Amino acid sequence: MESFGFGQKNPAFLVPFNNKGKWTWSDTLGKRLNCTHFDSTGFFFEHIVKGKKEQIAEVIFKGKKNYYFNKKLMFPKSCSLVEEINLKEKSKESIYVLKNKAGKVGLYSTSTHSFLTECIYERLVFKSQQQDQLYFQKEGSKLLSVFNLQTNKIGRSDYISLELIAESLSEDDFTNFRIHEIATKSNGVLVERIGDLEYPIDLSKINNWKSNFNEMNEIHLTENLIDFDTKSIKPNELKNGDIFNMECRKNDYNYKELKVVYLDGKFGCVNQNDSVILPCIYDRLIIKEQHKYIETSIGSKHGLKLLFTHYPTIEAIYDTIELTTQFEVNENWSFILYYATKGNQAGFVGENGVEYFR
Repeated sequence: MESFGFGQKNPAFLVPFNNKGKWTWSDTLGKRLNCTHFDSTGFFFEHIVKGKKEQIAEVIFKGKKNYYFNKKLMFPKSCSLVEEINLKEKSKESIYVLKNKAGKVGLYSTSTHSFLTECIYERLVFKSQQQDQLYFQKEGSKLLSVFNLQTNKIGRSDYISLELIAESLSEDDFTNFRIHEIATKSNGVLVERIGDLEYPIDLSKINNWKSNFNEMNEIHLTENLIDFDTKSIKPNELKNGDIFNMECRKNDYNYKELKVVYLDGKFGCVNQNDSVILPCIYDRLIIKEQHKYIETSIGSKHGLKLLFTHYPTIEAIYDTIELTTQFEVNENWSFILYYATKGNQAGFVGENGVEYFR
């Protein structure tokens, strides 16, 4: 792919742009791309298309999810993307589950730009890793239909349901467990599928696996932040002057120390030389050390000060503003993007202060 200067039309650096509910993209300087308007647009990401690395983006066009690739939609406009099927053997073919206007699903190949199965199924029920097969539920049929990813042929299976069961092999379920593929046959018999073979299995054994497996709790990382809020302090607890010092790494941005100051009921920031970083106009400052930025608030409005950049302060004019993602420009610089709301407007704001919405 041709190399562009940062801020230009390199797809990897394009930002979803909201123009009064009509979404396209723009470069980081806010210059919009001349293309079709969508209900929504996503960020471009690297994806294998026909064996090549390409930049594609998820879009919604007339209420249907699709991918935008090479200045066109990847799938038929009448269908909506459900999910991609990850193949065991990487090939030039990519297979996707699509849904038609009637809500029925089928399989589509981007290699041939055609359907491998008709869109006549209620839903994709199961993806078998044991036999590289997909199982679909068809309305009015008790038995599941099975699509063989090796032969690209579909037929009727002998199963009415399939599921994956996790068996704990030790107290450490996070790393030491086994996944079993269990099928219920048309006659009600339960079997475990291993490779191309089936082994009868007792329901009590399955229930024992379920009861002894501890579901992994989601891990939450607590960010190190320091919160200064005029609503949570009493007037006599603070006097005008410095109230907090934070040593900063060596940098070219005119501060090695950051001091929060309190003046006449408002917060601000100065550097080691008492040069103003943020004027004393804020009702609340939250220093987020992990990302090295400060969230600011004036009344119900919010903004941001990214510390280690030459870009100006993002003023406290937004109803909400949150860190969303970043572009890896080079090994020394990532361009940060925030998602913000302002009245009835919503969209992204760059660390450069550019609003990607109108």
